Amino acid sequence: MIELPEGIDSVFRYIVITALRSEQLIQGARPRIESRHVKPTLIAKDEVDAGLVQWRVLTPEEVEERRRAVAEELRGEMEAGPGTVRDVLPTGPEPEEDSREDELARLQKLFGMALAEEERKAAAEAEAGAAAEAAPDLDAISLDDAASEEEAAADDGDPDEE
Repeated sequence: MIELPEGIDSVFRYIVITALRSEQLIQGARPRIESRHVKPTLIAKDEVDAGLVQWRVLTPEEVEERRRAVAEELRGEMEAGPGTVRDVLPTGPEPEEDSREDELARLQKLFGMALAEEERKAAAEAEAGAAAEAAPDLDAISLDDAASEEEAAADDGDPDEE
């Protein structure tokens, strides 16, 4: 079980506080403690464990005020046009369909999943040939069955032929 720092009443709250502080560090805030860690999440955990991160539960009025502020900010960004809204991930022009197929083929070859085109055609032809050999010839079966039935009828019907 996780040992919680003093003043934090649940694991959920501990994780939320640590995540919010980690986000601040990622955005450029300076660490409040010398940590042996490099990753912002672990530095934030060390800070929360040391009691260096101040927090409090917001009142319902403060939550509503923040919700309105965020809604206004988003509304302003949407009214300003599509070019002003920040992308979370960098985006570029969409790759063309051919380049996607080339990339897929390259990755398949890299991981040994792709066969050369000639090998693929030869495998398909061999598979088709094997399927043709394995498939029963319905006409031959019916002729053979008919011939055996005629022989059986001839043997049963005429005892002098033996």
